[in-house]
Amino acid sequence: MLDELKKTVSEGGKDPITLSASAEKEDERQAYTSARQILQKFKEKQSEADHASKLLDQLYKQAFAVNVDEVKEQTEKKAKDKRIKGRKEETQDKTKQEIDVVSNHEEKYKSISLALSKMEKANK
Repeated sequence: MLDELKKTVSEGGKDPITLSASAEKEDERQAYTSARQILQKFKEKQSEADHASKLLDQLYKQAFAVNVDEVKEQTEKKAKDKRIKGRKEETQDKTKQEIDVVSNHEEKYKSISLALSKMEKANK
């Protein structure tokens, strides 16, 4: 008891129970303040993360849009090249057929011409 009284006097006249309660309240205040600071920092980081996420979404959309345009252009170019190639092949085929027809006519003309010249020689 004497020790408690000495302790109470040396601590400013407050009894140990009051000191213990005020220490707990101070601990609670510090814990509350600390929790609020942590919550504030969390909200700031979350806000930064949200902003970064929005920026990433925008970049992705821009990159995707560019890729879609590029793919569309390449597809159209390939289709155009294919049409041109098909037309070239058609023209080449028609030209080859026409050359074949002319060659056949020339051969027929030569054979008819040869036959006529033989007939003329035979008639003389």
